Amino acid sequence: MKPNEIKRSITPEKAQQMLAEMGITISASKAAMVLDFMYKYAILQVGDFNKEK
Repeated sequence: MKPNEIKRSITPEKAQQMLAEMGITISASKAAMVLDFMYKYAILQVGDFNKEK
């Protein structure tokens, strides 16, 4: 695995499909950007949660 390559359980195509089911149509590249944001946000949230303990 390359250093910048992260294994994720949701692919941009799957995210695109999930959003399409809710009536939101976006390109695969925009879905990849949304996923990047969500993964980064999740990391921040977990870090904040662990600091509160």
